[in-house]
Amino acid sequence: MAGRRRWFASTQYRFWGRALTYATTATVVLALTAPTAVAQDLGPYHFKGTVWNPKALPAAPVVSGHALTKRTATTHPKDYRALGSYQATAPVWPAAGTATVALTHTVTAVRTAASAGAPSSAVAKTASPSVPGIGSRAKTGTARLFSPSPASPAATSSPLPSAVVSQVVPVSGPVKAGSLPVWVAPVAATATGGKRSATLVGAQAPAQVRVQVASHAQTLAAGADGMLLEVARADGRTAAGSVQVVIDYSTLVKAYGGGFGSRLELVVVPACALTTPQVVACRTRTPVAFSNRANADQLTATLPLSVQRASATAAQSPLSSGSARSALSAQAAGTGLEVISGTSGSQGNYAATSRQL
Repeated sequence: MAGRRRWFASTQYRFWGRALTYATTATVVLALTAPTAVAQDLGPYHFKGTVWNPKALPAAPVVSGHALTKRTATTHPKDYRALGSYQATAPVWPAAGTATVALTHTVTAVRTAASAGAPSSAVAKTASPSVPGIGSRAKTGTARLFSPSPASPAATSSPLPSAVVSQVVPVSGPVKAGSLPVWVAPVAATATGGKRSATLVGAQAPAQVRVQVASHAQTLAAGADGMLLEVARADGRTAAGSVQVVIDYSTLVKAYGGGFGSRLELVVVPACALTTPQVVACRTRTPVAFSNRANADQLTATLPLSVQRASATAAQSPLSSGSARSALSAQAAGTGLEVISGTSGSQGNYAATSRQL
């Protein structure tokens, strides 16, 4: 019984083994021969000149035209300005230079003997004692002259001689300092009030001033971002005085952003800032009252001119270096003036915003 089972098993294994072998062989042969047969039947691809032709689109409708009419001229208002593209202009920094400005001029007039007697009468009024036989003392203590009698020689009808009289008077308006962007004018005598003050101002008013503008390199070395200039007396006198200064900054109004021109202000510095800006004492800034006319690009200020105190300042200076003492001594030439930018102006405030809400 056991022998029959072994024979049956061996016969069954041989049958299924051969069947599997035949099936695998047929599958491999078919996989190798089928592509070759298909390729031989199709052959290579040849273009026959036929492309894909889409469906024809319908014709577009035709729009009827019309004749063009002549354009009429556009009427603009009186103050019309054509809108142009913005172009940034590079700043033109003032060139260094020096100019002398005369603040007085001579007026010539013809004076007769009759008109010449008027000042004599005025001088007689200022005399304190009275002249016996000519006038009597007034209540104010001044002498008063009588009119000449018909019998006196002054009352005769003889022709009176005339003379040409010249008088030096201040100029009536600002005077430009050569080619520099600076104008200088005398301070009005009535600004101080009173006849005595007016006389004092007239006596101390400079007849000539010298204006010096530093180069842009000197201005930056002194710590200013606008202009640096010096104004000094040039009439040979040593008394202190004042002049009105007008500075034109139109060529550098857009040198920087943030309304740069409207933020410009004036400060007074020692005159040595033009020559020795590295000295700390020469960079001391003193505020001065000024006015910034942003619509005209002008700065205006009344500048005091001091020429006598420089030597004393140099002697009393606590600086030990010789260059600092010599620089302070040199500031006797005049008064320095810086044009610097502030944080705010008529076109806005550009100061740092506070962190506190």
